[in-house]
Amino acid sequence: AAHKRKERVEPTRASIYHGPDCIVLVVNDVLTKNDRYARGHSGTFEKPQSKRYKAAVAAAAAGAGYVPPVKRPAIPRGPDKRKASVVFGAKTITSGLWSLEVFSVWPKARHHADGTDTANGDADAPISMMQDAMQRAGIIDDDMRIVSTAALASYSKDERRTVAVLRKLGASTYDDEVARMRDYEALAAGQADASKTC
Repeated sequence: AAHKRKERVEPTRASIYHGPDCIVLVVNDVLTKNDRYARGHSGTFEKPQSKRYKAAVAAAAAGAGYVPPVKRPAIPRGPDKRKASVVFGAKTITSGLWSLEVFSVWPKARHHADGTDTANGDADAPISMMQDAMQRAGIIDDDMRIVSTAALASYSKDERRTVAVLRKLGASTYDDEVARMRDYEALAAGQADASKTC
């Protein structure tokens, strides 16, 4: 009940910017984890709003020159014998490590006992939705390349929106971030210098 929201008035749309250092994707919707899938008699199925979200991202990506991946089935015998594979478009990201920042705008607020107001939606809820949509649209070949994520949630009455920024991570930046998190791990385990704090 806490996640119930008004029906969408506008069709789901997306826009994309492809810059030299980042890709920015904006969708005029934001979905909770429960908005994505449901269970039916024949198992789990994807809800219509989730399909519309992915279709909007795919349409925006196609307009920017991205091509959805094409699965090639295996041919086990004969002169054209081959293994199953996936063919990607020329613009699809097929190398490197990437970070994803997701800013979500939610149409309702939650009022807490301490006087704090927050968006009535989990900050991390849109991350997996955005990653799946990017992969399906052919923006990135595998969302496992996204090794760093950050989420920020905000409330704006009757508005819903998702803004995502995909950036390439340099090897040294990635190594530094891994080392930093290992330092925090050592703090929690009591194995680090006591002078080091968060």
